[in-house]
Amino acid sequence: MEFSVPLSAVTLIQGAEVETVVADNHGMMKGVAEGEYTIAYFTFDNLKNSINSDNNITTDPNNTGDSADENEEEPLLVLLKIGISSVSVEGAKDNLRLENPNWDFDSVRQAAAAAWESELRKNCGSRGGPDSQIHRVLSGSNIRSGNLVTSASESENDNSYDANTSFSPDYYSTFSIWDTFRAAHPLLTILNPDRVKDMMRTFLAHADHQGGLLPFWPLAGVETRTMPGYHAAVMLTEAAKKNLLSKQDIKRAYKAMKGTAMDVERGGALMHRFGFIPAGKKDESVTVTLELSYDDWCIAQIAEILGRHKDAAYFYKRSQGYKRVFDPETQFMRAKFKNNTWKTRFNPRQSEHEGGDYTEGTAWQHLWFVPHDIPGLIKLFNGSANFEAKLDALFQENPAVVGLWTSEDISGMIGQYAHGNEPSHHVAYLYNYLGSPHKTQARAREIVKQFYRAEPEGYVGNEDCGQMSAWYIFSALGFYPVNPAEAKYQLGSPIFDHAVIDVGQGRKFEVKAQGAGTRGDVFVKNVSLNGELLRRLYITHDEIMNGGVLELEMSSKID
Repeated sequence: MEFSVPLSAVTLIQGAEVETVVADNHGMMKGVAEGEYTIAYFTFDNLKNSINSDNNITTDPNNTGDSADENEEEPLLVLLKIGISSVSVEGAKDNLRLENPNWDFDSVRQAAAAAWESELRKNCGSRGGPDSQIHRVLSGSNIRSGNLVTSASESENDNSYDANTSFSPDYYSTFSIWDTFRAAHPLLTILNPDRVKDMMRTFLAHADHQGGLLPFWPLAGVETRTMPGYHAAVMLTEAAKKNLLSKQDIKRAYKAMKGTAMDVERGGALMHRFGFIPAGKKDESVTVTLELSYDDWCIAQIAEILGRHKDAAYFYKRSQGYKRVFDPETQFMRAKFKNNTWKTRFNPRQSEHEGGDYTEGTAWQHLWFVPHDIPGLIKLFNGSANFEAKLDALFQENPAVVGLWTSEDISGMIGQYAHGNEPSHHVAYLYNYLGSPHKTQARAREIVKQFYRAEPEGYVGNEDCGQMSAWYIFSALGFYPVNPAEAKYQLGSPIFDHAVIDVGQGRKFEVKAQGAGTRGDVFVKNVSLNGELLRRLYITHDEIMNGGVLELEMSSKID
């Protein structure tokens, strides 16, 4: 903390305790970090100051600021700058000196506004729709996904995790990975691929420091170890598929993935022994089984890339563990004991926030999480017709959730679909796999309109470090990553007549959907990519990053 004028003392008050702390001439307070204070009074030397031609504040020690007219009081201009560092006090001072050496407040404000505008322009070039304002606001939320915890003066050798293993001075933290792997990070691979590279190197540095384990939910530089799964494996696999990892990084990633997948704490050892997570062996056993199945599929993908086919076969087999907890009688994923008997007293609308069978949800909401093998999931229902009927029922079911301690995260209900929490986020797009894209289009548009509004408390649930915003941004553009590690995006229903994404290197990806915004048309009659009729319901990551034009012929009626 630095003031523009000499600071003589700081009085700190917490409750009945009062302490006066001496400050040096640069306004750097000494001893303040030792306690937590709620009120601070700053005492300044009564000196007159001015801003010189170099935008630095100068103080005249011979002028006490006394006015010739004792009745006139000229206010003292005091500016405050704060430097931050996750590494050291000296790092904070150096960052402040390097990033903001002068006292030109207006210049700093203008530079910040320009930096934000530059980022927002990457995916806010939309028109012909009523929701441009909220699109811009939520784009800002997604940009904040992941916090940079080293910067400016802090080299890789200053990294507080490990001085020898960080690959980049840009070390990130605050990854709500259980949430953000679904859409927030896929969006960053389009808008900020270089940032994603540093994030993935952060994951590898984390593994070097944390006994070979991938991050789970690091918060402000501290691993919280909360939430199920090891979904950093998904994000690393996605980065590899999108050419954002070097061959060396892929090898290091695979070592960390494999070690994490065999770890006892996360459930990998149980998957190895039983092929699923038995009830009674680990809380939220159904969710953990489903999510580890997907993570293991991702690990198999990396093993294939590296030519480790035996390992790949092993993890592909584990990725089928989801089938072990599917009950064909009730047609739900259910808790099962190690002797293959089902846990009794089953209610698909039952929720226990902690200690139950599902993470922050019900059987209805977790039934659909098999993003790596949707054809296999459909087969469990004996065909597409039965699966589609079950999917229809999800949106029509009684929205009430029962239980002694139901999860507050279950919100934004359409039937038992809960948009306010992440497990439901891909579900509306599953109709594409059934040959019923009009249902995906209708549901995606319904969710956008019902749960995202440009007003205070305008959207449901927890932002979760950019995920809730990213779902909106993708869906507003008209596509969504059901399986992020597949590097494909399922088509939905855009809400703008025209949108432009800056994908870097001078390229733009345009989405044209005349009538989507101005007329409110929901349904898609035909799709073309770069002038060629598209005979599939997805586009690839490379097709977006190469730039081009995706054009959707919109209609108010189902074709």
